[in-house]
Amino acid sequence: HDTERILWTLTPGGETRAAKEHDAGNVAEGKRRLRLASLIQFAMPGMPTVYYGDEVGLTGDDDPDDRRAYPWADHGGSPDGQLRNHYKALAGLRKTHNVLTRGDFRVLAADDEAGTVAFGRKTGEQAAILVVNADSDTQTVDLPLAGFVPAGTAFSVAYAVNGATATSLPPFSAALFVSGVTDLTPTASPSGLAAEAGSASSASSGRISQPRPTSAAAR
Repeated sequence: HDTERILWTLTPGGETRAAKEHDAGNVAEGKRRLRLASLIQFAMPGMPTVYYGDEVGLTGDDDPDDRRAYPWADHGGSPDGQLRNHYKALAGLRKTHNVLTRGDFRVLAADDEAGTVAFGRKTGEQAAILVVNADSDTQTVDLPLAGFVPAGTAFSVAYAVNGATATSLPPFSAALFVSGVTDLTPTASPSGLAAEAGSASSASSGRISQPRPTSAAAR
């Protein structure tokens, strides 16, 4: 509210309408980045807030330029239907997957140099992982899942933007992985344990060794 539109901010070029609105290449790149940013937003904890018109590509500089009227098609406007469908799909994901609205949050991997990050959401019965590449080069991400989900937990791609797949992340892309519904409740901590003075033994039970996948896929 009362700030420049997200599409204006993400569109490359100078702070002019010529660069931010009339250069087709710049606008296409801005919308590509907007799809990435909005997927991150809808996968994060909390309620996502969308400034009216952002979902159809409304742009604008600082206030009051950000208060442009909604571009109704029957009044001569040109709303971006594909972008609107993207936002509808994001809203649908949160309705379908309870983990995106009620799950806890954990950063699983982050690499500043590569421009990648992965974070997980988890309830007692479902897990989700968002893997993001904000770099200009294609990347893969190692996901250390030990301690997050049991070994062998299967994930599938629920949604992806800008060409991301289960094994590759093109520039400025992301993929959302979601598990099936299963019991992910951790086992209770052991109780009634006691150690004797002078004992050389060690308690090593309860350790789970889990292989680390070598791609964006959470196998």
